[in-house]
Amino acid sequence: MSVLRWHALSGYSLELTQFTVGRATIVGGTRALLDAIGSVTPFERRLDTAVAAVTQRGNRVEVETRGGDTFAAGAAVVAVPLNAVGAIEFTPALPEDKRRAIALGQASRGIKIFIRARGEPLLQNSIRPGHPFGHLDTDWVDGDGVQQLIGFGIDAERCHAGDLPALQSQLEAILPGYVVVDATAHDWLADELSRGTWAIHRPRLVRAPPRRDATGRGAGCAGRLGHRQRVGRLHRRRDRVGAAPGARASALTG
Repeated sequence: MSVLRWHALSGYSLELTQFTVGRATIVGGTRALLDAIGSVTPFERRLDTAVAAVTQRGNRVEVETRGGDTFAAGAAVVAVPLNAVGAIEFTPALPEDKRRAIALGQASRGIKIFIRARGEPLLQNSIRPGHPFGHLDTDWVDGDGVQQLIGFGIDAERCHAGDLPALQSQLEAILPGYVVVDATAHDWLADELSRGTWAIHRPRLVRAPPRRDATGRGAGCAGRLGHRQRVGRLHRRRDRVGAAPGARASALTG
């Protein structure tokens, strides 16, 4: 469904869809955008500060961290992954439709794996249905014949970056002739600040445009305050929108 939405937003043009999700990137990467915003905005930044509760008191909102600190403001923007927002206590409680959506969660349980492999120095793009990482694409090629490949799979349990012999067998099945040198992947399912891979909503979860409810808050509820930013989450793809060029080297060299 998410891919169909990309297609619709691109005017139902396959060529434009491939361009918008594959070729347009931010110069300097997402990190450059975040730094630019932060450099001109007068606010305090708190990283590695998980939020425990959000309480609305009249026209004020109080945010309490797990460490016991409390911050008050006129409004709070909760923008964390749907599967993680259930760890925050809201007072008053969120409306029933929001609680149902949070309990249902988003559907993605996939994996994004980075593999360094030695072989013919050609840009590769391989697809094999049913494979643990059934879409494999070259990110960049070193001068010594080693290239970084990025693989996407639908089930993180079927692919383990630390098991190089198993990865070698899986790589042979989708791209024969290459030897695995190293690999890495973040476990987004186990990460308490994500509890899922991509934001792929379940069927019929999104039915209507945002509206105001009885609490005066908008209908959107997709994340957590105090969300910890991970450089590893911002791997660069030269051919993917929203990728972060400045973080590419962190995949296997950081």
